[in-house]
Formats: sequence, structure tokens, C-alpha cells
Amino acid sequence: MALTKRELLVAELAGEIDGALAAVEKLPAPERELAMKLKDAVEAFYRAGMARMVRLLRDEVAGGGDALRELASDPEVRAALAAVGILRAGPSERASRALAAEGERLQELGGRAELVRVDPPVAYVRLLGGCGSCSGGTAELVAEVERILVERVEEVAEVRIFDDGARQVPVALGSTSRWIEGPELVALVASPVLAFEAGETSLIAVAAGDGVSVFVNACAHQGMPLDRASVDPEGILHCPWHGYSYDAASGECLSLPGSRLARVPSKVDGGRIWIKGGR
Repeated sequence: MALTKRELLVAELAGEIDGALAAVEKLPAPERELAMKLKDAVEAFYRAGMARMVRLLRDEVAGGGDALRELASDPEVRAALAAVGILRAGPSERASRALAAEGERLQELGGRAELVRVDPPVAYVRLLGGCGSCSGGTAELVAEVERILVERVEEVAEVRIFDDGARQVPVALGSTSRWIEGPELVALVASPVLAFEAGETSLIAVAAGDGVSVFVNACAHQGMPLDRASVDPEGILHCPWHGYSYDAASGECLSLPGSRLARVPSKVDGGRIWIKGGR
């Protein structure tokens, strides 16, 4: 169940940055402004060097364009490029940052908000804390979450509260509950994690022991996709973004007790994976 060295390093670095910024926000104004000035200067320094590397790869190195696209597809490289403004952060990342920046304000209203995913124009958010981890929360808290995301993330026009209290949730594909044909089981032979689409919903099928589990393709931490997740011999699924780990069969989060992946009812029949659709 232990994290790999790479996953542990990424998780530790992300945690250190978040913790340091949270501490800076609590400093008196003069010290806070000086710290933020230093942060901006360091980012500008690295931005200049990284921008130069990108231009060299793109314009002056044979095959550099393909290499650049390959590099940018790596989660850690992409995050670093986005952090210094070379790549524009995606809507999920910007939504997560907006909610984190308004954490104190949301606490004052009785809870916390955690992004599950963004499917433009809809952002799905999980409410935590004082609201009792419920699907509704207080009307004022919900309204404030919606205001923050709609104002700060141009791709978001609507916010829906994500309720994962049930162990399994059907995929909304129609007005009646029915079994929907998914991918062939043999597709899981090459990789223990298979991403596929069901209507407008992105899902993953995971080989878990002798069975198969299907989940919404969103990490419970920040809603990041799990297409590149790995499954170790102990049946633990590891998110490639920040190292969060899950029981591959149940979706229970081992890194953050009480959280879980949103599981979709599924079965295997005739060599194919089927999912329950409709509500």
C-alpha cells in the first residue's frame, strides 16, 4: 500500500507548497507582501528559462515539436509549465485554485468545498465539513461556491453538488434504468485501468482481483482524471497526479479516509463490461 518514490515526492512537494502559501496568507501585511514579491520573482526567473526551452524545442530542434507535445502530456511537466504561466491551466485546476483561495470565506459559511470535476459548462463540487458532508449544504454556502466558480472560471456556467454518499451511482444516460454496453473485457489485458466514455460521462474500468470495478473518471482529491493511474500487485490504484491511493475493488480512498471514488454499477457478461445507465 506504500506510495512509489515518484508518487511520494510529488505529494510531498504539492503539500509543502500549499502549506507554505497558507502560512504566508496569515502573515502581517508587510511580511506577506514581501513573501509574495519573492514568490513572483522566483516564478518569473524560472518562467524565462522554461519559455526559452519551449521556444528552442518548438522552433530550432528537429522533431522538437513532437518532443514538446510528449513532455506537455506528462502530468508533472504540464503542472510545472502551467504554474509559471507557459501553459494555461485547465478549468479543473483553475476551479480548484479558486475554491482554495476562498477557503476561509467558505468556512465562515459553515463548510468546505472540494472540486470533483469540471465538465464544461458544469462544475461538480463536493461539500465537506460543517455542512455535514451532505449533498445540499446551506443555501448560502452553495450560492457562494457557485458565485466563485462562475466568476473565476470562464468555462463554468453552472455548479452541481456531487453526492457520493451511496456506494454506487448510475450514469445518467436516459430516463429509465438499463444496462449499457461498455468495452470488451479483453481490453483490460494490456492495462489494468481502461478509460472509456458513456454518453457524456468519462469512466474507468479497473481490473480488481478476479473482478472488474467501474468508477467515474475523477480522483476524489481534486477531480483529476485517472486514465494513467496504476494498480499495484496488492490491488491498490494510485492516482498519477498527487499520489492518492484507492482500493481498486471498492474505490475507498486509503490516503484520505472517508473519501472514495464514485462507483458505477457494473457487470461482466459475454466477454464485455456493462454499466447501469439512467436514473
